Amino acid sequence: MVSLAAKRRVVGHLLAKGFFRRFCCKLVGLSRGASRMKRTEQRPELRERIVKLSEELPRFGFRRIHACLVTEVYRVNKKAVHRIWRDEGLSIRSRKRKRISVESKEQEPIIAFGDVWSIDYASEWLDNRRQARIVGIVDVATRENLLLKTRPSIRSCDVVKELEWLFLVHGRPKKIRFDNGPEFRSNKLTNFLQEHGVEAGFIEPGPPW
Repeated sequence: MVSLAAKRRVVGHLLAKGFFRRFCCKLVGLSRGASRMKRTEQRPELRERIVKLSEELPRFGFRRIHACLVTEVYRVNKKAVHRIWRDEGLSIRSRKRKRISVESKEQEPIIAFGDVWSIDYASEWLDNRRQARIVGIVDVATRENLLLKTRPSIRSCDVVKELEWLFLVHGRPKKIRFDNGPEFRSNKLTNFLQEHGVEAGFIEPGPPW
């Protein structure tokens, strides 16, 4: 509730409820003189057109609405469109991201070491206000912690180097589970797993249970 028009609407609503004007203006931080001012609309058809365009084009802001009005031969400047935009409380509607549905498959039993490994990331803020990234690799069957490394930043090439070392020490697993994070979507990691014959098991985003 920052704009002047929004404060006036709140004052009008409180006055209709029976509150005194002095109390309403003090509550919203508006002078009594400004609360009494009423702007006379010289072009009501322009306001109606702006509201209608915002409903038809919810992803357009006031600048693009102004461009649409100019193409429709409306002679109006951008400041006037912005004033009506704020008075009506219009805003750009956020677009909801579609969640990718993944079919649940029956999981094979994990009974031996090396059947499935799991990789995940964690972050922690240090005392010097810098962020540290932590990568951990665990064998799912035995719950053995194979790797726990901390660095200021860990890229996909760093993950590939650590996996190369683990493959030499423990052998290659049949499958590695990880989420769809940016570190695991790189072509370098995908090509590395394909070259070594390791299945990449993406898990569906959401709670691990």
